[in-house]
Amino acid sequence: MGASATRPLPAVTPPKFDRPDEALLTGRATYAGTPAELVETLRDIRQQAGVPVEFVARSHFPLLEYDAQVELMELLAEGVAPHV
Repeated sequence: MGASATRPLPAVTPPKFDRPDEALLTGRATYAGTPAELVETLRDIRQQAGVPVEFVARSHFPLLEYDAQVELMELLAEGVAPHV
């Protein structure tokens, strides 16, 4: 993580995603909604698992511009992460 923290900004633009949008979802569970809805869903997953569960937010969204990615990560960091 130290290397990530010391990289210069702005971040490098990711390569163009040249497959159908649906390819981003194949084989993965996707959850969407308000921060409150996401917190509820993640808490339900944790309860159903019956074992300790840690969540990781993906920080690379190839179809979003950089500013939109930052805004989304801020929303997740402030509205979801502290509650799960």
